Parts: sequence; structure tokens; C-alpha cells
Amino acid sequence: MISFVKQWIKEHPARSAAFAGWFQQGCGIFAAIVTIPFILNKLNPLDAGLWFTFQGILAAVTLTDFGFSFVISRQVSFTLGSGKSDEENDFIKTESGWDGVKTIYKAGKILFKTITAIGILLLIILYEGVLPFTKLAAAQNTSTAVAWYCLGLATLISLQSKIYQAIIDGSGRMYLTKFIIGSFQILSGVIVIFVLLIFPNLPAISISAMFVSVAQYIVMKLILNVVSEGKLKGITATMDKRIVNRLWKIAAPIGVVNSASYCITTIQTPMIGAILGAEKVPPFYLAQKIAMVFMMSVVQLFQPQLPLFTMDYSKGDYKMAFGRMRKSILIVTGAIVISFIVFYFASPFIVKIWIGEGRYVSNDILFLMSIDYTILVSCSVWGQFVLASGRNPFVISTVINAALNLTLTILLCIKYGLIGLPLSTLISGLLVNYWYNPYHGWKLWRELNKKLK
Repeated sequence: MISFVKQWIKEHPARSAAFAGWFQQGCGIFAAIVTIPFILNKLNPLDAGLWFTFQGILAAVTLTDFGFSFVISRQVSFTLGSGKSDEENDFIKTESGWDGVKTIYKAGKILFKTITAIGILLLIILYEGVLPFTKLAAAQNTSTAVAWYCLGLATLISLQSKIYQAIIDGSGRMYLTKFIIGSFQILSGVIVIFVLLIFPNLPAISISAMFVSVAQYIVMKLILNVVSEGKLKGITATMDKRIVNRLWKIAAPIGVVNSASYCITTIQTPMIGAILGAEKVPPFYLAQKIAMVFMMSVVQLFQPQLPLFTMDYSKGDYKMAFGRMRKSILIVTGAIVISFIVFYFASPFIVKIWIGEGRYVSNDILFLMSIDYTILVSCSVWGQFVLASGRNPFVISTVINAALNLTLTILLCIKYGLIGLPLSTLISGLLVNYWYNPYHGWKLWRELNKKLK
């Protein structure tokens, strides 16, 4: 039986990754279902709001990745595919196979050491230099400082494990990283509940989160050694200026896109805390958390296809690449529409049973969130395949989208309250990225289709 499962996984890596992605989502859902009521009931409203707000703000620290993990994963797929392409793109020409991966890995370790130092500096700047000028200033004390820096270190440790995750994903074994991450979500949830029962305070659960991230880092590194058959074991960071500079040059535009994307969606939760106060965070956080579960469940349908698409593209197998792109876009578009119809009608009932009456957003906010996320996913899938082909035409458009969204968020949130959040992302998206991403995706579609004739 075990040998049959192994063989099936080997023959169907994308499907295996999709199932593993749903496993990860299930673990995340289970962890949230169990832990959020404990957090809301065991912590006072201010600390509960701070827990959710800190996690939203600390997502900014992960931006110090600056696209390196994505670029490394894509490059590994290209290198293991063939490492050759006559197209004008962002791939680095190295040796093919694991010898080429070894070259990328050495340079990647240099970059990830650098971003750790930047991340630590950013932690200090955000807590000591930014939060004092928001409505969160009144909550700053020794307890919240311990919670902030422990959660921050947990974030940075998880960030360091991304270089291992990137190589595993790039090798076509995304199912492994999704299984690991899902398993640790369950572990994290169990530990948070256990700690809350003994020490119901913000610093205690933050310290537990830090230890869980250390364990996940160790496991991810061990799995990489198995996947690479020891070929990357014991390799130290090496300053190959040509490769490091090339990786930086390719990753920088991706990093700009990621940073701008943060200012479109992820920043919503910390913006509530900064503008309206931490007590206003939980209702919107719950809605966004549930929406992300629906959204990421659909993302699992195409995300595992991306490294395989890159491998096909690298080998010049345009028929297979086009087939992956076409099938993914059609399935994702239909699935996301159905998902957010269910989200709109079912999530209020779920929250009522789960958390209790009067602790969720209003129906008008929910309606706008449903429309916005539906369009977001159905448009972004086009852009993801463009990025997987080694191109990134989205830097300027995403920066404009982010700047417009931030401006509208501040204005509309101050004037209309919580409803200003989904309204601002929807308006800014329709004006910029919600048409620009499909435009470039359609160009890639036509290019691949032309190569088949």
C-alpha cells in the first residue's frame, strides 16, 4: 500500500500538492476553529486585538524576503527542467540538475542572512518608531514588547526556512512543504491552547509561537537533505557576486510587487488597529481569516502547477505548458465564484455557532469582500503564470494599485468605518490590477498558442 502511494505521488506531483494544500488548509481551519475562541475568551479584548493586529503588522517583516524565495523556487524548477531557454526572461543560466541548484543555494544563503539582519532592524523600527504614533501607543508596555519581539523572531525564523521550502517546491515536491506547514499549524494551535489554559497572557502564547517556528525550521532543513539526496548537505554560504547580484536584480521587482501587494490586502487588519483601535480588529479579522481559507483552497488548484509549468517552459514543451495554464485558469475562475457565494451566505452562520452573536462584520461589508476576493483570484491566476514564465511586468501597476488603495483606505475608513476597507481594495483593483494582470496573461496565452501551430 505504501509503495503504491509513493508511486502515485511520483506520477502525479501536482495533484499530490493540491491534496497536500487542502490538508494544509484543513489544518489551518482546525487550528483557527479551536484557538480563536480561546484567544477571545481567555485574553481581554485589548490583548486579543493586539494578537491579531501584531500578526498583521508582522506580515510586513516577511516582505524582507523581497521575492528571493519565489525567484529561487522558480530558478530551481528551470534548472532541474533543463536550464536552457532561448526566450528573453529572468532565468539564470547555470549547470543543469542539482549541480546548478547547488550554485543557486550557496548564493541564496548569503541573501537570506542579509534579510535576517534587515528584518531585526525592521522589528525595532516598527515597534519603537511607528506604533507610538498610532492608537496602539496606549497599549505599549513591557508585556506587549515581549509579545511583539517573540512573535517577530518567530516570523524571522520562519522566513529563514523559506530557502529550504523554495528548493523543495522548485523540485516539484510542493506536497512535502504543504504537509509540513499544515502539521505545524495543528501543533501550534494545540500548544497555544495548552499555554492559554496555564498562562492566559499575550507574552506566553507569543513565546510558544517562537518555539514552534524553530521546530518547523529544523524539519524543513532535514526534508531538504532527503529530497536533494544529501547533495546540499553541509554547504555553506558562498559569495559568488555574479549569481548573488543576478538573483538580487531578478528578485527586486518581485519584492516590489510583494510589498505593494501587502499594502493592498494584508495591511487591512493593522490599518484597523492604527485608525480605529485594536478593539475593532477581531470582527474584520474573523471575516478575512475565513475568506482567506476559501481563497487559498482555490489557489491550491493552480499553485502546484506553477513549478511544473516552469519546467515544461524550460524544456520547450509548450503544449504541456499551455495545457496547464488553460486548465488552471478555467477551473480556478469557476471555483472561486462558487467559493465566495458559499462564503457570503455561510460564514455569518459559521461565526454565530463558532464565536457567538454580534461578533462579525455586517452583510454589506461581507458582500463587498466577496466581490473583491472573487475578482482578485480570478485575475491574479493569469499574472502568476506570467511570473512563472520568467517575466514580471507588474511592478509599476502594483505600486500604483497599492498607493491608491492606501490613500482610499485612510480616507474611507475614517469617514465610513470598517466598510471603507473592502471598498478601497475593490475600487483600486478595478482601476489597476484587475484588468492589467489578465491583459499580460492573455499575451502569454496567445504566445504559447502560437508556438503550437
